[in-house]
Formats: sequence, structure tokens, C-alpha cells
Amino acid sequence: VPSAFLIRGLSNPSGPQDADRDGILDRLDNCASVANPTQADCDADGIGDACELADGAMDVNGNRVPDACECIADVFDDGFINGADLGILLSQWGQGEGAEGDINRDGVVNGADLSILLGTWGPCGV
Repeated sequence: VPSAFLIRGLSNPSGPQDADRDGILDRLDNCASVANPTQADCDADGIGDACELADGAMDVNGNRVPDACECIADVFDDGFINGADLGILLSQWGQGEGAEGDINRDGVVNGADLSILLGTWGPCGV
């Protein structure tokens, strides 16, 4: 196989494979079907975050980290989603971009954020 063929990032059929062309060989890649050069795996389950997101894992705040690994509605940042978070969210109702209560980062604190908060009510990481 000519070296120019390999330089372009095309796979070498007789050598190591990198199907997603992220620089990690398939046999070492925790998500060989989706490029993920950092190999991020927030829940340490052996499946890269990129694959979990591609398979439908929620990421309502759009930060490319599955929501199951974060406690995105813990606005008060105390490890619990409870009345303290609800109070902050309600006090910021209608506020725009940058408000802590804008859990899904859509630019406004509204019912969508309230729904996320209520749907994840309780201790984080459970």
C-alpha cells in the first residue's frame, strides 16, 4: 500500500484499523464507530461518551457529556436536586442566557428547565 494512501487517513486493509479516523486504533478505541480522540468515558463503563450520545443518551445542556454523568439540575450545587434548586430556578423565571436556572442552556429559564429539575429530583449520582 503506498504511503500516500495511509497519510490521507484511509485505512490500510492489511494493517491496524482506525474506522472512525480519530487517531485511536479500533482495538483500543472505546467507541470505534464515532470519532472520539479524547476517549472520554464519564461513567467508566468502557463505552465512550461519543457512542453513548450517538446511541441516544440525553445531553440537554449540549456539552457532549451524557446527562447521566452530571447533575445538571443541581443549580445550588449541593449534591441534591431539591427545593434550593427549585427556588433558584423560580427566582430566575423568564431570565435569559447565562442564568443558572437555564438548565438546558436554551437561553431562557422556563418550563423546560422546570421539567428537567423535577424529573431528576433527589440526590445526585443515584
